[in-house]
This record gives sequence, structure tokens and C-alpha cells, in this order.
Amino acid sequence: MTIKFSHKYEKLRGLKSGDQIKLLQVLNIKLELLTNSFITYDTDGVYPLPKRGEYLMLIFEKGHGDIFTTLRRFTPDKNEYYKCHQGEFFNVIINESEG
Repeated sequence: MTIKFSHKYEKLRGLKSGDQIKLLQVLNIKLELLTNSFITYDTDGVYPLPKRGEYLMLIFEKGHGDIFTTLRRFTPDKNEYYKCHQGEFFNVIINESEG
């Protein structure tokens, strides 16, 4: 399994393409309930998100208790996929040309 990132986000510090991270939890969230501070943390201000909508918050562990989140648009298929793989490892792919 892989998870792709379109940018070398600050939250990914210490990770490179090919590293493995563990999916700890998947939460269904509504974007309108998140603070601007959280949205800025998650996107580094480079990835625009809609003001409202259903999303998935994925909580990953980089190792030794170092966790980070990422948001993914909700679809029934994505919801089922990620929830079925909680507790499993994902290979990281980072588009290095973007930062």
C-alpha cells in the first residue's frame, strides 16, 4: 500500500519516498469544523481546500510516537479502504519536485 503526497510538507519532515508509516486511525470529519490553524498545518498553505465538506483525517505514525495527520476527500471507497487498513504500514511517495 502506498500514500502519495503532492508536496514535501513540513509535517513530513524526516520522511522520504520509500519510507514506511503506520496508519493508526481514520476519522470522518467535516472541514467546516476544523480551525484555520489546523488547515494551515495540514496543507502548509499550498494546497487549497474547500470551506466545507466531508473528509477523512488519517493519523499516521512516523516512528517512536511521532505522529502526523493528513486529510483526504471522503468517498465511500476511500473510507472503506483506509478503515480496513488501520494498523498497517504504507509506503510514502513524495513528489520531491514540489519542495
